[in-house]
Amino acid sequence: MPTTLSKERLVHDIGSGKLVSSQGGKWHDFFKFLKSKLPDNEGIPNPLILGGSGANAFTKNERLKEHLKVAEDNGVLDEALDFLCGLSKSAWEMSDGNLDPNEPDYWDLIAEDESEDED
Repeated sequence: MPTTLSKERLVHDIGSGKLVSSQGGKWHDFFKFLKSKLPDNEGIPNPLILGGSGANAFTKNERLKEHLKVAEDNGVLDEALDFLCGLSKSAWEMSDGNLDPNEPDYWDLIAEDESEDED
């Protein structure tokens, strides 16, 4: 997203699912940034990258919202949103906003494919 994207628009687009999550390395950078702002004993779920990248868009979006909730609960939401507002458009996984919690994830599709191969 361009740096001119307002925080309000960013929150709206994440909330609506239009911005699913930041991609791979950028999500990891955001995670490290956020973690550095939190007390040592504050737990934060890992971003869904690497082994978690096969999660469906709904699940990724929910995880990003969890990260923002942790930021809010710890008084660093503005800093977190500033970080995310600085990401380029190409750093985001995007959708039309109709995220389906029942959309198969990568592992479901592999299991389905393997099941078909057994038949």
